[in-house]
Amino acid sequence: MSFLFPGDEALFDYYDWLLRQPPPRGKRKVAVGCVWTRLEAERELAVLTCTASTTPMSLLFDSISARALWAELGWACDAAAVFFDTENEEQWELVFPWARTVPRPEVEPYLLEGEGLEDECYVSVDACYRAALRLAGLA
Repeated sequence: MSFLFPGDEALFDYYDWLLRQPPPRGKRKVAVGCVWTRLEAERELAVLTCTASTTPMSLLFDSISARALWAELGWACDAAAVFFDTENEEQWELVFPWARTVPRPEVEPYLLEGEGLEDECYVSVDACYRAALRLAGLA
């Protein structure tokens, strides 16, 4: 999946590194390449996980314009929340509906086990993300 990011310095730096040329100027938003996505759903909640396919793209995701894009997507989808994973095991960034650092739920109690689940980390979406919403003060 590809997302269109607002043009800013972080995006221009990314393009310079990736393509050795500037992004198309004059466009309001520019695609940055393939973003790995995974959609998981249960009875109450659905979670869309977006993962950068390269380290420079990961750094771009941490830019102000990228966080604004994630918040805009949350608003447009009527999401309960949008969390940004900073690879900190104890907390993550809430970017929608408010921007702030919030505690991250422990994954261990919500891990699913069974045939076909050995190679990936799957959690009970409803239970794990209900806990995340509670910890963020949103439920």
